[in-house]
Amino acid sequence: MKAGVFYGTNFRIGQSSGGLPIIDNDDIPIALVQGNRDGVANPANAQETYAGIQDPPKAFITIPGANHYGITNEDNLIREPNRPTLEQDVAIETIARWSALFLRGTALKDKGAFDYVFNSGDALDPNVSVESVTKPIPEYTSVVSLLGLGVIGASSLLTNMQKLVKKST
Repeated sequence: MKAGVFYGTNFRIGQSSGGLPIIDNDDIPIALVQGNRDGVANPANAQETYAGIQDPPKAFITIPGANHYGITNEDNLIREPNRPTLEQDVAIETIARWSALFLRGTALKDKGAFDYVFNSGDALDPNVSVESVTKPIPEYTSVVSLLGLGVIGASSLLTNMQKLVKKST
């Protein structure tokens, strides 16, 4: 598996208490997409599940106004206690688009899609709110500092070895 996107789910469904496991995703990108009116898979439990995902990149994409059935062709009036405030066709399109962009950006390494999901998209799309974490990129000064320390260490080691060779001859 190269990446995964999951709608309306969490590790607390059917469980009322107890700690949630840390999700050792082995660097596989994961997005949780969640309607904020979900009465089946509580958004707070999805947020808790998201927090347990160990390795970035990861994203928590909230669809304001969508309920648990926001991804289906019609709402479930029996199982879902909360009515959506976002039109069904808008919810479906938004969930599908953000899921596809996450997969394109992470699994297919599409830089435009990645930037949209992790940097700019939620400011441009009124139908989402995004929390995300990407792998940190080392800053240039940090890299140069580490290289400098490596050179100093190697130089010191070489000097010490040369001294040992001179003493033994």
